[in-house]
Amino acid sequence: MAQNVVRYERRIHQELRARLAQWSGYLGHMASRPMADVHYYASVVDTRVVMAAMVQQMAKRPFQLDPKILEELRALDQNLQKRWQTGPFVWDDVWQAAYGVEAYWFLYGRPKG
Repeated sequence: MAQNVVRYERRIHQELRARLAQWSGYLGHMASRPMADVHYYASVVDTRVVMAAMVQQMAKRPFQLDPKILEELRALDQNLQKRWQTGPFVWDDVWQAAYGVEAYWFLYGRPKG
C-alpha cells in the first residue's frame, strides 16, 4: 500500500465524490416528496455509512483527504439534521454494536416526512 498511496487516495476521492452525488440526490428528492418510510431510508443510508468508513480510512497517515469533500459532507449532514427525527436503529439489531450512535447518528432515526 505504501507504494500506491497516491493511487489509493485518487480512487477513494473518486468514490467519495460519486457517493456524495448519490447521497445529495437522495436528500434533494427527500425535500420534494415525503420519504419518511424507515424501510426505504434503511436501504439508502448505506451510502452514508460507506462514506464514513472512507473518511475514517483517509484520516490515517499517510493519506490526505481533500478538505472540500469534508465540507460537502458536513453541509449534507447539516441539511439532514434539520429534518431529522431521532428513533430506533434502522438496520437489523445485530449490526447496532458496530455502529455507535455518536459517530453514526444517521442510523438512529429517519428523515421527517
